[in-house]
Parts: sequence; C-alpha cells; structure tokens
Amino acid sequence: MPLRDVLRGAASIADGAHQALEPAADMLPKSLRAELSAVFQSIRSTGSRLVAAPISQEQIALAGRVAKGIEQDRAAAATCAVVIGHAWHHLGHADDAGARHQLLSETLLAAQLVQLPKGAVTPTVHAAQLVRRALDGCVIGTTPRLFIHLEADEKAEITLTLLAIVVWLLSERGDSLHDEDRLVDLAMALVLATRDDALDAMRDETTLSAYLDRMSDHL
Repeated sequence: MPLRDVLRGAASIADGAHQALEPAADMLPKSLRAELSAVFQSIRSTGSRLVAAPISQEQIALAGRVAKGIEQDRAAAATCAVVIGHAWHHLGHADDAGARHQLLSETLLAAQLVQLPKGAVTPTVHAAQLVRRALDGCVIGTTPRLFIHLEADEKAEITLTLLAIVVWLLSERGDSLHDEDRLVDLAMALVLATRDDALDAMRDETTLSAYLDRMSDHL
C-alpha cells in the first residue's frame, strides 16, 4: 500500500486509540501520558494534511466529468480519486459518520478508474460502473486491497457513502466550495433516506444506473 494511504490509515487509528485510552489516562504516569498524546497528535496531523488537502471547483468539475465518462485519461482519473477522497473525508467527520471511518485509498481508486470501459454509454451507466469497480477493487476498507473481512453493515455503509459521493458528482455543480460541501451532505442524506432502494439497486448495472439518475436529478 502507498505510504500516503498508510499515513491516512494511521491517522484514523491514532484517533481511535487516543479515544480508547482517555478513560485510563489518569492511571498513566504524567510523563508517559504527555508523550503518548504527542505521538498521537503527530500521527493525526500528518495523516490529516494528506487527507484534507484543499481542492478546487475546477477539480470537482473534472471529477464530475470522469464520473460521467466524459474524461477518461490517467490524469483526470487521479484528480477524480482525490476529489472522491476529499468527499469521503468530509463525510467521515459528520456526527453520524459510522463506517465512513474506513480508509479510502486514492491511489488504488485512481488505478481502478483508468480501467473503466471506454465507449458510448450514458453518464449514469458509466457512474454505475465506477461504483462497482471501486467496490469490487476493495479500494475502501480497514486496510484497502488486503481483503480484510467486513461485517454486512460495514459493507452497506461503505456502499451508501460511495453512492452519495457519486450522486453528488453527477449533480449540477455548486457556485462555491461551501456549496459543494453542502451538496455532499445533501447527497448523503438523500441516499440514507432511500437506503433500501439504494442497496437494492446494487443488484445490477441497469437498476443502479436508474437509481443514480433519479437521485442526482433530485439533488
């Protein structure tokens, strides 16, 4: 796994470990407590800088074209992966984030995006193919690509979050980055409100394409 993805994962693990140790903090010697806190903060800071790097409206617009199959070159795929990673990080810091604490590898996702079929398909069919390839390529998980077992509810939450991000990319672009953040949140709310339909849509490409078309129209 690429180092940048390892560091992102380490940041998430550090958050969890720090929280888990908080109840027992008073039992540790003061010097050790301070040293552990500094280590966790350093790891979180390094990982967060990689995850939360600023993106532009131009990058988001390009990612939208990639999701629709309009742009399919390697550089565009890499940009799309960065934008999806940004949205994943944004949703992962929501109060009800759930499985969005799972790690998304932008490097592995970009590699999957360049392998998407090229041809005359509708934007939502191409987006459905993107979702399936990302999930089948195991680019999201506790440790992406290592095929570590996930519970059914964890897999469902990963699927729903990815669907929300793709619905957002298929929708009309916002006027500012702030608007885009709100659109991501709205897309997540929309997908969660139609959770059963969303998960049922995963059964085949045609149904998934139709679902993405409906949801992006609503957004």
